[in-house]
Amino acid sequence: MASISGVQTIAQKLLLLQPKPIDPLKCDPNKSLYWQIIKNNQTVSKRQAKQFNLGNTQTFTDPIKAAMFLLQREYGESSLFKNDLHEAVFIPPTFVSQQYKKKSTVAILDYDVKKDLERLLVNLKKDSPGHWMTMEFEHFMQTQNGADRIDKNAFDKWIVNLKIMYLVIDEFKTDNNILPTTTSDLGVFVLRCIKKLPSTSPEPELKTFLRECLFEKNFKKLLKQKIEENKTQDSNLRWLFDLELSELGEHVEHSFYDQLLPLKNDILQDTVVLSSVNFLTNVRNKMHKEADFLIISWQRKLIISVEMKSELKKDRVFEQLDSNHQLFEERLGDQLETGWTFFPAVCVGNSSISITTQHFVTMETDVKLWLESIFDNYPIVQIAQKPTSLDQVQKLLKIIVFSIHVSKKDLVAPITSSNWVEYIRNAIENVSTSDNILFYSNQQMAALNSNDPRYNKLFICGPFGTGKTILLRHKAIQINEKPQFKGKVMYLTGDEYLRGTLNSMLYHRMKVELEEKNGIFVMEISTGVSKFFSHNGIVTLTLSEMILRN
Repeated sequence: MASISGVQTIAQKLLLLQPKPIDPLKCDPNKSLYWQIIKNNQTVSKRQAKQFNLGNTQTFTDPIKAAMFLLQREYGESSLFKNDLHEAVFIPPTFVSQQYKKKSTVAILDYDVKKDLERLLVNLKKDSPGHWMTMEFEHFMQTQNGADRIDKNAFDKWIVNLKIMYLVIDEFKTDNNILPTTTSDLGVFVLRCIKKLPSTSPEPELKTFLRECLFEKNFKKLLKQKIEENKTQDSNLRWLFDLELSELGEHVEHSFYDQLLPLKNDILQDTVVLSSVNFLTNVRNKMHKEADFLIISWQRKLIISVEMKSELKKDRVFEQLDSNHQLFEERLGDQLETGWTFFPAVCVGNSSISITTQHFVTMETDVKLWLESIFDNYPIVQIAQKPTSLDQVQKLLKIIVFSIHVSKKDLVAPITSSNWVEYIRNAIENVSTSDNILFYSNQQMAALNSNDPRYNKLFICGPFGTGKTILLRHKAIQINEKPQFKGKVMYLTGDEYLRGTLNSMLYHRMKVELEEKNGIFVMEISTGVSKFFSHNGIVTLTLSEMILRN
């Protein structure tokens, strides 16, 4: 936790944040991303071929022409190119979770991880009260009593000790009662484990590993490899070992994105919203730049840069914002004319800081009112001469979007309409694993399996994450397996935010899981019905009237 003086310093720095002009004269040919792409034509073209498919056997010797082709292909039907459209353009068109890019099969499907951990402990104490993992888990959870969330640093330290205890018990079948508690300091814990291990000649490999690797800088990485070599069959241990609380930081980004999305045809008209941007800024040295959110209003010649933090303990965020401003001046400035403004902002999930400034946003902030307060200070600029501010944004975006596509080779391809289905497949594969296990409640089991006539018509109501969609999917599969209903089942979905541009993530998921695999017809329903089905987390299923297709 940050000290009182540290919090005061951060608050002072927040109050000192100010809008800054973007000086395009600071962008010389040596730094310009545009000229880097031109000068490194061959390198960029090779990476371009690997990272994305231009389609229709299209090839370009000029990467800048490829960049414009790419921008028009993906966003040609948007307000970027059509004067009669004003809806905001979101790049990518959906929130992209970092969890879909990792190798681990454990996903955080609910940001309230403490609730999941507490539920796991209750189950373990009921089913395996004397097991060593149950006892160690209970010891750790006792250290978190009174807190509204699990302390990430404490959890990470405990998991290291838990992994070591697992290795010791697994290899030597040692009674854990003679081992120190996993809530001990790492150094103390390891030394006591070493003393408890057999003293034989030659020395046991694990004992050598712990003694020689403890003080290595990459000890956690080596320990992770050791766990991979000695994988546990216990699904609870696997889940704990792979649980990354750092991914909870996505909650802030996700929440902010969800507040922006409904404003795309409102206060955000004639803007571009880029989220989780990671693109190449130095072609020769393969250096990259990440930015959480960039909101570009071309009518106001305004770029709002928002950096997201779950907690504001350090002042590194101010360096990131300075770097973002420098990026638009030195790397991208030659795509802009004079008159553009860079507006820095910080968004925090949990904060004890209480200040009033347009440059500081929390989870309680009404994002629409916040944007309106900023836009009021930057009226629409009337420009008659060429290039207009929209022309400049097109030039800017073709460089940004292109550099995103030719970025790190190990990054997942940017999410666009052309690879939407592939993205959905990968996302499903990452969360639909044995380590994210589904258990039915008594009510769900009754709805799924009961022959009671009361369950021929279902009205299912519940908040996000309670299993409404999963239950309906399984019920549809169950009905479709009956001979009299085979091939006559229809599953309806709807998402009012994506209408007219992309089908919803749920639609593509059901296309794969229900239509392709089970022969159940899947259809996206109209806007009006969509609102009825999705409003306030309510889903209606009438077996005899709605999912049967004659």
